Parts: sequence; C-alpha cells; structure tokens
Amino acid sequence: MEEVYRDVNMTNISFAQTYLRAEGFNPFVIDTHISALEGGISLFPRRIMVSSDNAAAARRLISDLGLEPYDG
Repeated sequence: MEEVYRDVNMTNISFAQTYLRAEGFNPFVIDTHISALEGGISLFPRRIMVSSDNAAAARRLISDLGLEPYDG
C-alpha cells in the first residue's frame, strides 16, 4: 500500500476517495479515528492509501481532480 493523498479537509478526502473508488482503485482511508479524536483542530490529516501497483495512476487522477497528490 502507498499513500497517494492526505488532507485535513474531510470533504476533499471524501471527494478523492469517491473518484478513486469509481475508477476501481479500492482506496483505503487511514487515520480517521485520530483525526476525529483531535476535536477538529486539523492537526492530524487523514490519508488515502492504494495498492502500490496503482499508486502512480491514482496520483494522476487526484491531480486531475485539482488536488495535490502526496508523493512522499
């Protein structure tokens, strides 16, 4: 698994996750619990992970959506 996107904005995470899922990438969002526990102060971003085989294509899709993909 590779991280392809991170954000503290839950709307952007949902947007990216929806499009990645629609394109068959099977995204997995991590850090949802810690970001919920921190009380909405935007200290801990949620991260989207995809299969390492699909990471480059997923980053391109995220970029096409107008978001900044995470390149590590």
